[in-house]
Amino acid sequence: MNRLFEDHLTEGSQGLSDIQGDLANILPRLQSAKATLDLVEVKAPAAGTVFGLTQFTNGGIVSPGERLMEIVPSNSPMIIEANLPTTDIAEVKAGMRAEVKLTAYNQSITPSVWGEVTKVSADRVTLDNGTSFYTAEVRIDPASLSHAAQDLQLYPGMPAEVIIPTTARTALQYLVGPVTHSMSQAFRER
Repeated sequence: MNRLFEDHLTEGSQGLSDIQGDLANILPRLQSAKATLDLVEVKAPAAGTVFGLTQFTNGGIVSPGERLMEIVPSNSPMIIEANLPTTDIAEVKAGMRAEVKLTAYNQSITPSVWGEVTKVSADRVTLDNGTSFYTAEVRIDPASLSHAAQDLQLYPGMPAEVIIPTTARTALQYLVGPVTHSMSQAFRER
């Protein structure tokens, strides 16, 4: 009986040793597979609206650092990037008030919203067709937006018209300004 007990104990110990060896071999492979699986899932740092999606294949391979999409965070301030004519660069500065018209909607019934110029580019941008402009970022006032756009849905890339009042002029200055400019240029030699 002792012999039978010792045989079972030896057999059990050998089986346990085999299982522990198998487990030691399987655990690193399991951890490696779990790490690979973690790389498959892409998590955004914030909740928001996805746009500019670049990958459309399910299970596709992406290089490290490759941009998959852009996300507009749902709780971030609304920023409009406006193209500023090069002739206006001397008059537009950060901190100026700006009127924004949401041109995707009917202008006769959609009120303007107000914002503030937060940044003006340091250098101009020139497109392939030769058009040059500066960029200005306008942060929309949330109170103005909530008042004006109660039932409006805003989307990334939506067109808008930005009006940045620079200098105050009277009606007479509007009328006489071109004439005085012409007079100052009229008698110059070339």
